[in-house]
This record gives sequence, C-alpha cells and structure tokens, in this order.
Amino acid sequence: MVMKEIDTTKWKEYKIEDLFVKLDLKFKKTKFNKHFDISEEKNAEFNLPLVNAKHSNNGIMYYGRESDFDSSEMTIDIVEDGAASTGDVYPQPQRTGVLYNAYLIKSIQPINSAMVLFFISTVLQRCIKEKFGYDNKCTWKRVKKEYIKLPTNSVGNPDFVYMEDYMKDVFEKTKKRLNKQLEINQEKKTLSSNDWCDFQVGDLFKKVELKIKKGSFDKKFDVSEVKTEEFNLPLVNAKHFNNGIMYYGRKSDFEYENMTLDVVQNGAIATGDVYVQPQDTGVLWDAYLLKPLFDTNEHVLRFIATSLRKTLKEKYGYDDKCTWEKVKLEFIKLPAVSADTPDFAYMENYMKGILAKQRANLDVLCSL
Repeated sequence: MVMKEIDTTKWKEYKIEDLFVKLDLKFKKTKFNKHFDISEEKNAEFNLPLVNAKHSNNGIMYYGRESDFDSSEMTIDIVEDGAASTGDVYPQPQRTGVLYNAYLIKSIQPINSAMVLFFISTVLQRCIKEKFGYDNKCTWKRVKKEYIKLPTNSVGNPDFVYMEDYMKDVFEKTKKRLNKQLEINQEKKTLSSNDWCDFQVGDLFKKVELKIKKGSFDKKFDVSEVKTEEFNLPLVNAKHFNNGIMYYGRKSDFEYENMTLDVVQNGAIATGDVYVQPQDTGVLWDAYLLKPLFDTNEHVLRFIATSLRKTLKEKYGYDDKCTWEKVKLEFIKLPAVSADTPDFAYMENYMKGILAKQRANLDVLCSL
C-alpha cells in the first residue's frame, strides 16, 4: 500500500539471509499448559505479546509471562503456517516472544526505529506472501534464500534514514486523516436525542435458540480459529473485538441465523458487548443472538447495537451476567416517529451518511 508512489528503479536487491537472522526463542518452563500459561487479554501478569499464526492484530493473539518466554525487541514477525496467515509479516518493535507457527527475525545491522521495521515488513510481505501458503510453509529455510529490494545509501547498504523519513511522512498524513475520522465519531456522539423515546428490548427482539447439531462436539476438531472452505460459519462467543467472532464451524454442524444482534453474556472484558451479525452466524457459547421483530437491514441494526451496548455495558459484568432474562427487560433510547414506533428510516439514513464519510476517509488512507 505505502509503496506504490515510490520510484524503486534505483533500489538494490539483497538476499534476506544477508540482512537478517532468525532468533531461537523458546518457552522456558518444562511443561506448557495453554490454559494456564497464556491469556487472550494483556494484563499485569500476562504482558508479553506472543507471535503465532494470527491473521490481523499485528500477528498477536496471546500474551504470556515475561518470566516464561525468551523474548527480543526490534524484530520482524513472519507467520510460517496458517490457512490465511502464512506469509504474513508484522513489525514487532516491542519486546515479543514466540508461541508457535511463526518466528522472529532480527536485522544484522542494528535497527533502532520502529518506522524502519514498518517499511521493511511491508516490502518483505510483498516478496513472500504470494509464494507460500498452507501447503507450502513459509519456513526460514526457504525465506532466507529469497531476495528483497530496498532503498540503498551511498555505501551500498540499506538506507534506513530514507525508510524512516518516508514512513514518518506516511504516518503524519495518516494521523491527519484519522483526526478527521474522530470528528465524524464526535458527530455521532453529539447526535440530538430530543425526539427519542424509550423502548423495551423484549418488544423489539427475540432470542434465537440455536444449537450444535452434532451429537458429540469436540472443540479440537469441530471449530477453527481461521475461516476456511470447510469451517465457514462464524460462531459467536465471549469475544472482545473482531465483531465477537473467534471461531468458525461447519454449517452442517450448527444451526444459524442472519440479520441478528450478538450479545456477549459472559466474559471478564467482553460481557455486555453487542455486535451486528448480518451474515449467517451460529452460537458457540457465552453469547446469544437476537432476531428483530420488525423488517430491518444492517444499517438499522448498527444504529440499535450502539444504543444497546451503551445500556448493557455499564450495567453488567463478569459477576453479573448479561443474560436474556435480564436484557429483555431493559429499555434503550431510539429515534421515534411516535411513543411506540421507532424511526427506522432515520436510523438507516443516519448510518448511511456516517459510513459514506468513513469510506471516503479510508479511501484517502489507502492512497497514502
């Protein structure tokens, strides 16, 4: 993305193993127990980012204890194995460890700028992403023999100064666009609510009872963290972020519904989260889906989800579960045509306007 405006005709080719070494970072404890030794949320105890076969979130899905893992900083993370993530490359300027299915490489020539890591990671991913895949692992043995083209200084070495200056410029332009996006978000927050009314959640939605159809369910074999042709049904559970989806199942194994709201019932952080699920979606555990009792579309659901989340998030938590029996009795404020009729047309048009402005800003960001 950031490379398309650069003239690369005078760049020099380097063999990757001449620029980087793979770090041999290990788990220090004698036995590893995934349930006790890592966390999906960063906290005071689990504060070390761990790389693995993660597509998005800068390659980080779990956190470990610094005392349990070897670690390093100012590195580049390469995903070795994964249905979607093989060949992903992420800069890891902070201290980072290795879980599995990925590895860290470090520049032989010291790099002291995160901007340089961002630059090289972008170029490196372009070099290797299309060459490797799930059936052709992106191992260091293969990657180190590949070539990468980089800006070169007067003495024939990679020009880290140029890379840093270029990325600083990109980040500055991006910051300006994001500030405009914040203005749009502020516009949402200051929306006038003079013509809004209170509506009981149970009068607008019903809980959908969706079950696992298989007689014996085994998480190890029946769900996947990566969406594939086989595991193509999003499943809701106690997930904070990623639109409430952590796993995917087979459509033949799960009952599912579309055009729903996903409410997280349980979770240390996720309780009370509300997500829109317009696509076919199933339920794994610790969350449930609500089907509207009115004709609707994704824009209206996004509007209502924001209001519902604001109501639920402040009331419920890990020690007070966000169950349907409680939620259906809650009231949410919505734009109204009358005291008993929500103004769905207004909600739809408002969200369309917000999304149009967001897309315009994203288009500019993608052109940087």
